[in-house]
Amino acid sequence: GHDDQTLAAEALEAGAQDYLVKGQADSDALRRAVRNAMLRRRLERKLALNEARFHDFGSANSDGWFWEMDAQLRFSWFSPNTQQAIGRSPDAILGQRREDIAQVPDDEKEIWASHLADLAQHRVFKQFEYRIALPNGDDQWLSISGVPIFDAAGGFGGYRGTGTNITRRKRTDDELHRNERILAAAIQAVGEAFALYDDADRLVYCNEQYRAMYATSADLLVPGATFEHIIREGARRGQYPQAIGNVDAWVAQRLALHRASNQSIIQRTDKGRWLRIIERKTADNHIVGFRMDVTELYQAKEAAEAANVAKSHFLATMSHEIRTPMNGVLGMAQLLMMPNLPEAERLDYARTILNSGQTLLTLLNDILDLSKVEAGKLDLEARAFEPAQILHESRLLFAEAAANKGLTLTDHWLSQTQHYLGDTHRLRQMVSNLVGNAIKFTSQGAIQVEARELEGGATSAQVEFAVIDSGIGITPEQQAQLFQPFSQADSS
Repeated sequence: GHDDQTLAAEALEAGAQDYLVKGQADSDALRRAVRNAMLRRRLERKLALNEARFHDFGSANSDGWFWEMDAQLRFSWFSPNTQQAIGRSPDAILGQRREDIAQVPDDEKEIWASHLADLAQHRVFKQFEYRIALPNGDDQWLSISGVPIFDAAGGFGGYRGTGTNITRRKRTDDELHRNERILAAAIQAVGEAFALYDDADRLVYCNEQYRAMYATSADLLVPGATFEHIIREGARRGQYPQAIGNVDAWVAQRLALHRASNQSIIQRTDKGRWLRIIERKTADNHIVGFRMDVTELYQAKEAAEAANVAKSHFLATMSHEIRTPMNGVLGMAQLLMMPNLPEAERLDYARTILNSGQTLLTLLNDILDLSKVEAGKLDLEARAFEPAQILHESRLLFAEAAANKGLTLTDHWLSQTQHYLGDTHRLRQMVSNLVGNAIKFTSQGAIQVEARELEGGATSAQVEFAVIDSGIGITPEQQAQLFQPFSQADSS
């Protein structure tokens, strides 16, 4: 009837082309056919919509695409935008394996072996990166992820996944790494210790010179370690002599200077080195620090300061040494001006003036000699002499002074008698100074002045002069001052 024809028309419109209208058609069967046809129609429309979405998504992502592989791991399908994404025609890749189109350098073979093992075991993989070559010779970096496909019976059917062109990111990373290497090389070439801390005061980078300067805490100098942790642990290990016994106070003071980063400081390390520290903040609150080894400069400064102190003591001593004979000259001269002096007293006063003048002359000559030595202009004379004669003269010169203190003074030449060439004036000065000191610092006993030839040749010889006494000797601390300018063990 009319209703059957209406249902048939709806079924035909819904896609039931194979339905034939019959007068005696069963209405229930017709309804079922209509429902099935309408359901198929909806599924087809949904499928078409999904295909349109899939195409649009693929086209909208210029760096990404979709792909499929068959059970033999050969490419079997690519999304329409693949050529745009990777720069190669999919037709040239279909039927090939991934390793057939990739560039596999020696340093990436281990990574590829792991990836191929994933494929062989039908495992999911994510963001596997590899390179392919374009026809023009350019490289393209690709990152792919995939999942295995299995049929209803569990049989392996291949892989399906996504891909992304990461060439721009790789090139950016390579450029960044290249710039980092250039910066690191430049920092190393500067030759000074360098460190960089971020805005949270965590170590970002330090060079080998920095590690060498802080060898005691070198294992703490790792990226991410905080400045406070590094110096606190270093202080506990005794790296900073100033922090011994007051670690917390020292760390607090050092942190304040570090975070202010507006001045230079001098720091001493446990290795006996002195470091100049310069720290400054960048616009993004990073802290850049340099360490310069100023040990030699600092030691020279300390030596200069010590020399100035010693020079002051020396000048004070020399002033005393000069005033004593000068007072003798002035006093005796005043006495000589008195009338009616007996001849004996006059001669005694004149003799005192003469001795005081000779003492003054000796002091002035010594000072002049010292100035010449410092200026490098002291010339040594070469005169023939016998060492035994110098020893004999020195003993005679101090015989009375030694006898007055009850000391025995002897001299001995311990080698064969012969002549040498040398500066006899300087030799007499040195021997006299040594004998004079021996008498001064020996209260009882004996003093022996001796010399010997240690080694000799046709044109040169080495002769040793020695003064041996039973006095108080020289302490190790005083021995360390020997041959230093403006130094005396005793200034009395």
